Amino acid sequence: MFTVSQRLDHILYDAFGKQGSGIIEGNVNQPGMMQQCRSAHGPTFSGQYCQVFISQGMYMYFVGVCVPDSCGEKDVQNLALHGKLQLGQMSLIPPLPHILVNQSAQEVTMTHCLLNTLTPDTSDIICMSVYDWTSTLSTLLYSTKNTPQCFPRSCLYQGLQAFSLQTTTKGVLSTSVPGGGYASLNGIRVLSLFWIMSGHTTQIPILSSLDNINSLLNTVESNILHVFTIGGPVFLGVDTFLVLGVQPLHLFITCLATGILPLFQWEPFWFPDLENFMDCKKYWWANAVFVSNLIQVSQIVRHKCHFQLMLYLLCVFVFFFSSVGNYAFQYYHKPHTRYGPFLLGILTGLYLGKRKNPFIKKKVTTFDQNNSKTIWQAALGWFFCLSLLAVLFGLSYLLVESPPYPSVPHALYQGLHRHLWALAVIWIILACEDGYGGFIKSFLSMGFWVPLSNISFACYLIHPMFIILYLALLQTPIHYTEINFLYLFLGVLMLSVILSYILTVLVEKPFVLLKWSCKRMDVRKQ
Repeated sequence: MFTVSQRLDHILYDAFGKQGSGIIEGNVNQPGMMQQCRSAHGPTFSGQYCQVFISQGMYMYFVGVCVPDSCGEKDVQNLALHGKLQLGQMSLIPPLPHILVNQSAQEVTMTHCLLNTLTPDTSDIICMSVYDWTSTLSTLLYSTKNTPQCFPRSCLYQGLQAFSLQTTTKGVLSTSVPGGGYASLNGIRVLSLFWIMSGHTTQIPILSSLDNINSLLNTVESNILHVFTIGGPVFLGVDTFLVLGVQPLHLFITCLATGILPLFQWEPFWFPDLENFMDCKKYWWANAVFVSNLIQVSQIVRHKCHFQLMLYLLCVFVFFFSSVGNYAFQYYHKPHTRYGPFLLGILTGLYLGKRKNPFIKKKVTTFDQNNSKTIWQAALGWFFCLSLLAVLFGLSYLLVESPPYPSVPHALYQGLHRHLWALAVIWIILACEDGYGGFIKSFLSMGFWVPLSNISFACYLIHPMFIILYLALLQTPIHYTEINFLYLFLGVLMLSVILSYILTVLVEKPFVLLKWSCKRMDVRKQ
């Protein structure tokens, strides 16, 4: 990369982070060039990339510094605290210009040096293999319960057939709905997934990777299309998923996240998530046994691998909160805050499975008073449903700012909006299934949605990994434009669909088929 005539100190200095334009728009991070720093090799040392995190007035940012690899994090922090990171009389981490920031004094909050290499440990290897072995063993033990004789050939054949790509692929790619019922659920599930992915594609980069975050926030207020990203109540898409239900594929995804992702060579913007993945690796068992919300917020597996599945243990309501936290980790990611939609989904499923009469009285062939009354009831239900959805969308804009004093509207919205959203979704499901959905049912019941619905849960779990991986490999910040984020969303969507299909046919579907096979064998034995 460099000619022999270039001096080592030139490379080290050039790799330092430097101030750029657009500070007012949010371009305050100064990452420098990590790969250039690591390419510097001298007779006695090599370049080491570190980050100095600084607070200055209302701004918090980091500066990438290139120091010899003999320096530790404490050494770098002491150099920064005492103003020794200088080139002659010029500071290598100068404060932001006083014309833009009222306070010129800098406060070094922490330092962090990124390792040049990462080596897999035993847990990485075990985590990626133990799931398949334990799942297969538990299935075989279950299938031979109360049968002391050796393995019947039919059991072995069915077990092998469950892992056949021809069998699993046929089930995943089928466009028909098993039993012919509840076809509208497929469209609702897939559209909710797209909404969630669109929101995450916009929201996650905002945490650390944009150089013009203020431009994005200004655009959100003026562009109605951002109702599908950060501007609207994207979080309600998750509640739609909880109404519809989930499946236990999360254990394999957790292993994938903890065992594979930390082994990549990360760039400067990876650090905000590095601690989360280290916690994810340390406390993987909390997700495996569905007790992740019993761990303190500072130790919990964060949103990359914290999946809302604790609700399966409905009787556990013991919560630990750290004394200092924030909305995301203490409220948004907590499964118990989504208890309402999940419970409503369970009750709706029980009702649909047990009911003998339709929720809305069936139409009759001749016009009479009862038929007219039934149609008006359905129309009134749709009016209230759509009005409720409009109110929830509108209030998400009006109540976006947190008031400095207790606010009744904010409290009512936070306490009720998830449950009201779930009720609106339930109405759509019931109305469509009882024949009062019209063109909405026709759209939601299209066969196009069925294959995507079959892989939707895997896609829901895997797509944050692609977003984090993309951000972690960035060497420079992202500049927000609508077209940039559209391309990012489409790229994440396509990669997630491809990997989700692979995980569904290789992991999820085989074990579902094994479970069904074992149940059928038990029924035949009885």
